[in-house]
Amino acid sequence: MDSGASLDIAVVGGGIAGLAAALYLQQSGHRITIFERSPLFKEAGFAVSIAPNGTKVLTALGIQLQSHHPCYQLNKMLAEFDYARAKAVDCHKIDVNCGITLKPIVDIPLESHLKRWGDRWVVLYRPDLHKELVRLASTEATSGPQITIRLGATVVKTEINTGTLFFENGTSFTADLIVGADGENSVVKEDKGVVRTRTHQSSLRVQSESVNQSLRPRCSCEMKLLALSSSQESTMSQLLRMEKDGQLQDLEAGYPVAQRHEHGPEESRRILLDQYKGFHPIIRRALGIVESSSDWDMNFTTTPLCWTAGKAVLIGDAVHSMFPTTGQGACQCLEDAAALGILLSRLSSPSDLSRRLELFQELRSNRVVEIHALLLVLLGREAQLGEHIRGVLPEGRVLGGPLDHLDITNGYDIFSESHQVLLSCLESKEGVQRASL
Repeated sequence: MDSGASLDIAVVGGGIAGLAAALYLQQSGHRITIFERSPLFKEAGFAVSIAPNGTKVLTALGIQLQSHHPCYQLNKMLAEFDYARAKAVDCHKIDVNCGITLKPIVDIPLESHLKRWGDRWVVLYRPDLHKELVRLASTEATSGPQITIRLGATVVKTEINTGTLFFENGTSFTADLIVGADGENSVVKEDKGVVRTRTHQSSLRVQSESVNQSLRPRCSCEMKLLALSSSQESTMSQLLRMEKDGQLQDLEAGYPVAQRHEHGPEESRRILLDQYKGFHPIIRRALGIVESSSDWDMNFTTTPLCWTAGKAVLIGDAVHSMFPTTGQGACQCLEDAAALGILLSRLSSPSDLSRRLELFQELRSNRVVEIHALLLVLLGREAQLGEHIRGVLPEGRVLGGPLDHLDITNGYDIFSESHQVLLSCLESKEGVQRASL
């Protein structure tokens, strides 16, 4: 199938965002090389929740999308994403409780809403998701070049105006486009000056060995998400608890701080426990048995971000981060990947690239700003929505309750949105070409 001009694209980072982007860009007919600094090619071992707006992207991997979106012409993959291989567990319910009293705030059975949102809601063990994406990236395509994966390739510098990567071993690689999917401390971002605000995030895992083993359940097992929150005027602490058959699987805690400080493990844990000193004793006891904790910066903002410059574009955590307690981190990475693949399809020539990247930035920046705004509002507390947040929601959308909240995040269809943008671009260009005759 003729999908337009083919580009040489370098994807920096072989995580979820990088692999998914590589797969969609390959389907659009481009030649892809993934550069991953780790020689082992593996992900950190913890749970990841993927809501329907993200599973739509996974489900579509390997499926011929042209039948649904004729504007998007792509090459067919030989394999499709396999939820059973990825050991995905369907999420059936969301509970939100007050972190201080444990009184219920929201109790939402999900089955009746999944059809409206367009796909399933799953929880996976992150290495299993990563392994399945690696399998797809390593599978021979029915047409077009195979994705090339280079492990142990540490990028130390980029020149985005020439599309050149420089590696730790002294070699270099030049491409038509650099996709920065290399996370919070992105090397690609350092050459781009992305505007961001820093938010401190602490993540912790409970008894990691037993958790890792038990997050490989039968597909029929029920997964339950439990969020607990204590909100004040200036701060909001959230805690996510994942359960399978009543057993604690994963515990994540997040809170904002005014200034970033480096702490050792013990001090970091003490600060975390102090942050949650007002929570219910049960929660405090759960936090007390944590074996280890870690923290990282977040690229979090409610103003538009710079995603692209020169011959480079950022995706995933390199440009936007999500509180783990929202279930949108992986989803937004997957939306980035699908949008990039669609908007870089049907290029008449490499000169179209700059305009397509601008369209990608506009589409994704508006969506991420909207999601970031919603992250500041806990499910069931939509009445606390401030005017500065209301201003970034889709036109005409009102948050009357938690289902309105979830409709915006989960009901979003990145394929339809990207298709409309691409179609408008192609029609506009054809109109200009006819006018010049």
